[in-house]
Amino acid sequence: MEDLPKEIVLKIFDLLEIESVYQCQLVNKHFHSVSIPALWRNLSIDTEDDYHWFINYPCISGQGTGRYVKYIYFCFGSNIDDEKLMSILPLIPNLEELEIKDATILTDKSLSFIPKCCKKLKKLTWESLTLSYEVGLMLGQCSELETLQLNCCYLLHPNCLQPLIHVPLKRLIITEGSWLIEKARDLARFHHLKELTIQNCGDIPNDFFQQLAFGLPNLKYLYVEKVKEEAGLVNFLKAHSGLQEIWLDSCNVTNTTVETITHYIHGLKFLLFKTTEDVSVQVLHHLVCHCPNLSVCAFKRRGYREYLTLDPHRRPDTISSVPDQLVSPSSSFYWDKKMLHYIRTYYSIMEKYQRLKEQLEKSGQSGPLKSLDELKKQIEDFVQGEYFNNLV
Repeated sequence: MEDLPKEIVLKIFDLLEIESVYQCQLVNKHFHSVSIPALWRNLSIDTEDDYHWFINYPCISGQGTGRYVKYIYFCFGSNIDDEKLMSILPLIPNLEELEIKDATILTDKSLSFIPKCCKKLKKLTWESLTLSYEVGLMLGQCSELETLQLNCCYLLHPNCLQPLIHVPLKRLIITEGSWLIEKARDLARFHHLKELTIQNCGDIPNDFFQQLAFGLPNLKYLYVEKVKEEAGLVNFLKAHSGLQEIWLDSCNVTNTTVETITHYIHGLKFLLFKTTEDVSVQVLHHLVCHCPNLSVCAFKRRGYREYLTLDPHRRPDTISSVPDQLVSPSSSFYWDKKMLHYIRTYYSIMEKYQRLKEQLEKSGQSGPLKSLDELKKQIEDFVQGEYFNNLV
């Protein structure tokens, strides 16, 4: 056991509950020495007593245990203020994630310590913080910052986001930000951004996405709520063909939005949307067929049954209607890899059948009827046979 490399032991400790890691300290000296970084990696300051305990803990400063802290969380009960934050930050120089539940009384005085003391900071989560221009300048000095989450930050300077433009920010999460619409032009300049989450920010108008359509060239993930007008969203989707995951919650999504995704975002892997509008099952099937990498498609809409042909531009009598198995009677849909494969295979077979039938009709020949009959039998077996039963 003592011969195990430190890295492997740490990975084992990562899988254990904190109580079990404490017990591992008693196994041998090797486990004891390796467990110290694991036990101090994540720190939660829930009360003022926790704060005083941490500050007064033996060997916490210098090359002590404080250097092992990678994540620290200040809860409501910690009553974090400038003095407390300034006393803790110098003790945790290798901090990578900082989360402050209530930053109401924090000022530029303590926040300026963050880039000075925590040069390895990668993720920052704030709630109820006043975003002054000085705070923006401070964030602009965090050269390793990848994730920024702003929760309930209602007060902010008009230019507070501009200093972040040159930060390699990859993820931005904004919740309950009534100022969001006013900052669309600044957000569009975050060229490194790969993930954007907008939650509980009120109704999102057309102008917001119209301005974002000219930026965010590397965006891969989009989560947004309450888009009431889809015109701006449609233009945004057209300009961001590299998207791989799309979550549209309580948005005005219609066939137009789904068709835009179908024609422009072929690399899509995950799609979830909830809408009060009716979306055609046929349009969804087309999306599935044109997005070969799609592995999950989940959505909620008004419940109704719909039987449609493969292509609305073709005569309805040329192709069989969509079988019952492809249409859900409920208002909620969830298509996993198996169901998506089933849909794609069905349409692939039907297209082959249609092409062969059209060729025979044009040639005026009655054969090769055997090939046509075999293909038709394949379709019937696929839809009605045990293959589908095994999938579901």
